[in-house]
Amino acid sequence: MSEVISYKYPPIAPEITGNSEQWVQSLPINGSVFRSDQTSSIVFNIASTSQFMRTVKSFVSGKLVPKDASNATIPPATPSTAQGVSRAFSRVVIRMGGAIVEDIPNYNDLVSLYYSTESLGMKSILNRLEGYNNTQFFNGGATPWAHMLVASLFVTPQSIPLPLLTGGGGLSIELYLAPHTDLFYGASNVAYYQMEGVSMKYLALTPDPAFTLGLKSAVAAGDSAYIPLQCIKAFPSNGNGSNNQIINVDIGQKTSIVSIQTVFWASTGTGDKAIRFTNAGLTSWDIKAADIQNPANIQFQYGTNGAVPESLLTMLMTQVGSGYRIGDEVSLPANYDTQNFSVSFNFQSSGEHFASGLSTEGSSSPFITIETTHSAVVPASTNITTWVTYDCLMELKGNNILVHDIF
Repeated sequence: MSEVISYKYPPIAPEITGNSEQWVQSLPINGSVFRSDQTSSIVFNIASTSQFMRTVKSFVSGKLVPKDASNATIPPATPSTAQGVSRAFSRVVIRMGGAIVEDIPNYNDLVSLYYSTESLGMKSILNRLEGYNNTQFFNGGATPWAHMLVASLFVTPQSIPLPLLTGGGGLSIELYLAPHTDLFYGASNVAYYQMEGVSMKYLALTPDPAFTLGLKSAVAAGDSAYIPLQCIKAFPSNGNGSNNQIINVDIGQKTSIVSIQTVFWASTGTGDKAIRFTNAGLTSWDIKAADIQNPANIQFQYGTNGAVPESLLTMLMTQVGSGYRIGDEVSLPANYDTQNFSVSFNFQSSGEHFASGLSTEGSSSPFITIETTHSAVVPASTNITTWVTYDCLMELKGNNILVHDIF
């Protein structure tokens, strides 16, 4: 996932001054205390007749409280996940006016991989905010946290026009809770955890009323307001018991595929789920999509612990705008190959504009095919997940909210 930089569809950007900015708090609509053994999700519904939400200045916060079988608050007896509190959110669903605009399954896995290659500066900040790389984060018992959502609408500078959504339920954010064993793994005195004092805080913008009224009138009259974003789909599979894997992903027709990311992990004996992604003895790989093979006619070489560095350099260079700036944006953990590895390829790197990714329109096959070779067989007990991120376009028109994959 990358920030959406759009030229064809400029963001809705009302002119405001500092007098028109105000931090606002939104509380969950389905309770105030959420237990991991009783509650499936935390739901926020954000609506306003005059304000716009500044997405890149928003976050969810609260307090996580480990509990034992007698419902007493406890310091956990075992360390917590190296991922920190974001491991608690297994899925995120974002709706506008009741229509799903983002649905990210395996959210905690995706965030784990996203965090692992962040810059050192960002990792240091995440350590303080969420307990990333701090397995003692919850050892004081009740622990405050703050989390910035890793979803397209929120990593991209947007001014979400809440007044356009008031007739259809506003902006809804649903965070599904993971089992307590995802945070406190192995033998532990933790029976469940509670989320308390949870809220969504965001910078609200209040533009000139004439701007808001004009936008609402235009959309009500049948004109369209567009919000560019990215959609993510997860495709699970398993090893086939050989040294060669052919992973076919039925993605269908898309205007712009942004990135492809494939991970491997064993189904048993993995301990901390946040650091279980291995290279599975990868020795070479390639990706075919829309009648294009990368690399052409050959496979990228890898090797144990990245002994052949061309693959790693290729994967990282596709993520950033300039290969010579990799160190500014990426920092690899020491055990990357055994804990945080993924086969990845970005067709729309950081700094490239919206809809400049790989188009599958008119291609001879609806599949993305990832071919990998390994130094040993990849058994059926090996889980494989491929995430495909692609540009999509949300259209607000009349009372309808539509998400287009082709535009």
